[in-house]
Amino acid sequence: MCLYVAETKPTRIEIEINGSANISCQLNLATFGGKKNSTSLYFVEEDTGQAVPSDNIDILNDTTIVFMLRNAIEQDRNYICKSDTMGIGVTHVAVGTSPLDVTDFKCRGYDYTYLVCNFTIPRNVLLTQYNLSYTAQSPVSCIFIKLAANKFMYIYMYVRIAASNVLFILLL
Repeated sequence: MCLYVAETKPTRIEIEINGSANISCQLNLATFGGKKNSTSLYFVEEDTGQAVPSDNIDILNDTTIVFMLRNAIEQDRNYICKSDTMGIGVTHVAVGTSPLDVTDFKCRGYDYTYLVCNFTIPRNVLLTQYNLSYTAQSPVSCIFIKLAANKFMYIYMYVRIAASNVLFILLL
Protein backbone atom coordinates (compact mmCIF):
# COMPACT_ATOMS: atom_id res chain seq x y z
CA MET A 1 0.00 0.00 0.00
CA CYS A 2 1.35 3.39 -1.02
CA LEU A 3 0.56 6.48 1.04
CA TYR A 4 0.36 9.72 -0.90
CA VAL A 5 1.62 12.99 0.57
CA ALA A 6 -0.94 15.08 -1.26
CA GLU A 7 -2.53 15.40 -4.66
CA THR A 8 -3.93 18.02 -6.97
CA LYS A 9 -7.12 17.53 -8.93
CA PRO A 10 -7.49 17.71 -11.82
CA THR A 11 -3.98 17.05 -13.11
CA ARG A 12 -4.68 18.79 -16.44
CA ILE A 13 -6.98 21.68 -17.38
CA GLU A 14 -7.66 23.05 -20.87
CA ILE A 15 -9.91 26.11 -21.02
CA GLU A 16 -10.69 29.10 -23.23
CA ILE A 17 -9.16 32.54 -22.65
CA ASN A 18 -11.18 34.41 -19.96
CA GLY A 19 -12.47 31.05 -18.71
CA SER A 20 -12.41 29.82 -15.12
CA ALA A 21 -11.33 26.63 -13.39
CA ASN A 22 -10.68 25.28 -9.90
CA ILE A 23 -7.68 23.23 -8.79
CA SER A 24 -7.86 21.46 -5.46
CA CYS A 25 -4.90 20.35 -3.38
CA GLN A 26 -5.58 17.76 -0.72
CA LEU A 27 -3.09 16.87 2.00
CA ASN A 28 -2.86 13.38 3.49
CA LEU A 29 -2.69 14.16 7.22
CA ALA A 30 -1.54 10.62 8.10
CA THR A 31 1.66 11.16 6.10
CA PHE A 32 2.62 14.11 8.30
CA GLY A 33 1.50 12.56 11.60
CA GLY A 34 -1.08 15.29 12.10
CA LYS A 35 1.64 17.99 12.21
CA LYS A 36 0.45 19.80 9.07
CA ASN A 37 -2.91 20.99 7.83
CA SER A 38 -4.31 22.94 4.90
CA THR A 39 -3.06 26.28 6.26
CA SER A 40 0.47 25.23 5.17
CA LEU A 41 -0.67 24.69 1.56
CA TYR A 42 -0.31 27.17 -1.32
CA PHE A 43 0.13 27.21 -5.11
CA VAL A 44 3.00 28.59 -7.18
CA GLU A 45 3.49 29.10 -10.91
CA GLU A 46 6.25 26.68 -11.89
CA ASP A 47 7.80 28.93 -14.56
CA THR A 48 7.99 32.08 -12.40
CA GLY A 49 8.17 30.57 -8.91
CA GLN A 50 5.60 33.18 -7.81
CA ALA A 51 2.87 32.23 -5.37
CA VAL A 52 -0.65 32.76 -6.68
CA PRO A 53 -2.49 35.57 -4.85
CA SER A 54 -4.03 34.41 -1.59
CA ASP A 55 -7.39 35.94 -2.54
CA ASN A 56 -7.58 33.23 -5.25
CA ILE A 57 -7.18 30.48 -2.63
CA ASP A 58 -10.03 29.09 -0.57
CA ILE A 59 -9.41 26.81 2.42
CA LEU A 60 -12.12 24.15 2.29
CA ASN A 61 -11.23 22.16 5.41
CA ASP A 62 -8.23 20.83 7.41
CA THR A 63 -6.90 18.91 4.41
CA THR A 64 -7.89 20.80 1.26
CA ILE A 65 -7.43 24.15 -0.46
CA VAL A 66 -8.83 25.28 -3.81
CA PHE A 67 -7.08 27.61 -6.27
CA MET A 68 -9.72 29.50 -8.23
CA LEU A 69 -8.35 30.54 -11.63
CA ARG A 70 -10.65 33.29 -12.92
CA ASN A 71 -10.64 35.23 -16.22
CA ALA A 72 -7.64 33.20 -17.31
CA ILE A 73 -5.12 34.76 -19.66
CA GLU A 74 -3.41 32.75 -22.40
CA GLN A 75 -0.92 30.42 -20.75
CA ASP A 76 0.69 27.02 -20.84
CA ARG A 77 2.13 26.31 -17.41
CA ASN A 78 2.19 24.09 -14.37
CA TYR A 79 0.80 25.11 -11.02
CA ILE A 80 2.50 23.39 -8.10
CA CYS A 81 0.81 22.85 -4.77
CA LYS A 82 3.34 23.17 -1.94
CA SER A 83 3.44 22.67 1.78
CA ASP A 84 6.09 25.03 3.12
CA THR A 85 8.91 24.45 0.57
CA MET A 86 7.96 20.91 -0.48
CA GLY A 87 6.15 20.44 -3.81
CA ILE A 88 3.35 17.94 -3.36
CA GLY A 89 1.19 18.09 -6.49
CA VAL A 90 1.18 19.51 -10.03
CA THR A 91 -1.61 20.57 -12.38
CA HIS A 92 -0.90 21.55 -15.99
CA VAL A 93 -3.03 24.46 -17.24
CA ALA A 94 -3.41 25.34 -20.93
CA VAL A 95 -5.49 28.40 -21.80
CA GLY A 96 -6.11 29.12 -25.47
CA THR A 97 -8.74 29.56 -28.16
CA SER A 98 -11.08 27.53 -30.31
CA PRO A 99 -9.51 26.57 -33.64
CA LEU A 100 -8.89 29.59 -35.88
CA ASP A 101 -9.02 29.82 -39.66
CA VAL A 102 -5.88 28.70 -41.47
CA THR A 103 -4.21 31.10 -43.91
CA ASP A 104 -2.16 30.74 -47.07
CA PHE A 105 -3.95 27.54 -48.05
CA LYS A 106 -2.66 26.03 -51.31
CA CYS A 107 -2.85 22.57 -52.85
CA ARG A 108 -1.22 20.97 -55.85
CA GLY A 109 -2.10 17.59 -57.26
CA TYR A 110 0.35 15.56 -59.27
CA ASP A 111 -2.03 12.73 -60.14
CA TYR A 112 -5.44 11.45 -59.08
CA THR A 113 -4.29 10.08 -55.75
CA TYR A 114 -1.45 12.32 -54.60
CA LEU A 115 -2.31 15.83 -53.39
CA VAL A 116 0.05 18.14 -51.51
CA CYS A 117 -1.46 20.94 -49.43
CA ASN A 118 0.27 23.65 -47.42
CA PHE A 119 -1.13 26.19 -44.99
CA THR A 120 -0.14 28.28 -42.00
CA ILE A 121 -1.42 26.92 -38.70
CA PRO A 122 -2.50 29.71 -36.32
CA ARG A 123 -0.70 29.90 -32.97
CA ASN A 124 -2.72 28.29 -30.18
CA VAL A 125 -1.68 27.05 -26.75
CA LEU A 126 -4.32 24.32 -26.96
CA LEU A 127 -3.38 21.29 -29.01
CA THR A 128 -5.34 21.58 -32.25
CA GLN A 129 -5.69 18.80 -34.79
CA TYR A 130 -6.18 19.48 -38.51
CA ASN A 131 -7.63 16.80 -40.81
CA LEU A 132 -7.83 17.28 -44.57
CA SER A 133 -10.12 15.45 -46.94
CA TYR A 134 -10.69 15.99 -50.62
CA THR A 135 -12.92 14.83 -53.44
CA ALA A 136 -13.15 15.54 -57.13
CA GLN A 137 -15.95 17.75 -58.34
CA SER A 138 -18.89 15.65 -59.41
CA PRO A 139 -19.09 15.17 -62.31
CA VAL A 140 -15.34 15.64 -62.81
CA SER A 141 -14.62 18.79 -64.78
CA CYS A 142 -11.70 18.48 -67.13
CA ILE A 143 -10.12 21.25 -69.09
CA PHE A 144 -7.81 20.23 -71.91
CA ILE A 145 -5.31 22.73 -73.17
CA LYS A 146 -3.25 21.74 -76.17
CA LEU A 147 0.28 23.07 -76.13
CA ALA A 148 2.53 21.66 -78.84
CA ALA A 149 1.93 17.90 -78.87
CA ASN A 150 1.18 17.61 -75.14
CA LYS A 151 -2.19 17.52 -73.44
CA PHE A 152 -2.70 18.91 -69.96
CA MET A 153 -5.70 17.97 -67.89
CA TYR A 154 -6.99 20.00 -64.95
CA ILE A 155 -9.28 18.51 -62.34
CA TYR A 156 -10.96 20.71 -59.76
CA MET A 157 -10.86 19.26 -56.26
CA TYR A 158 -12.88 20.13 -53.18
CA VAL A 159 -10.67 20.25 -50.10
CA ARG A 160 -12.11 20.34 -46.59
CA ILE A 161 -10.17 21.11 -43.42
CA ALA A 162 -11.60 20.06 -40.07
CA ALA A 163 -9.84 21.71 -37.13
CA SER A 164 -10.63 20.56 -33.61
CA ASN A 165 -9.46 20.97 -30.05
CA VAL A 166 -11.04 20.52 -26.63
CA LEU A 167 -13.13 23.65 -27.11
CA PHE A 168 -14.62 23.29 -30.59
CA ILE A 169 -14.72 21.58 -33.99
CA LEU A 170 -14.37 23.94 -36.96
CA LEU A 171 -15.07 22.88 -40.53
CA LEU A 172 -13.35 25.11 -43.06
